[in-house]
Amino acid sequence: MDEVAYLGDKIASLEEALRAAGLGPDSSNGEMGMSIAELRQQNELLLTLLGEKEEELEAAISDIKDIKGLYQDQLVALLERVAPPVAPAADS
Repeated sequence: MDEVAYLGDKIASLEEALRAAGLGPDSSNGEMGMSIAELRQQNELLLTLLGEKEEELEAAISDIKDIKGLYQDQLVALLERVAPPVAPAADS
């Protein structure tokens, strides 16, 4: 989420630079033909999508950890069935 905060701060500083240059929030940015409001809306959408992707990634990582644990448990159970653990020899 640090990246999201960084991008938000970066956008705020760029908007301030545009205002200082005399470009208001409703003015066109020239070549691209998009207003600052449209760019902000697009940015908010991209940040939302980034957040959703991060949540999906975290869920996938969690699922993989769960599957790894289940797989290890199954391997241990199988090994115990095939070759039961040998009790340590008693010292006489």
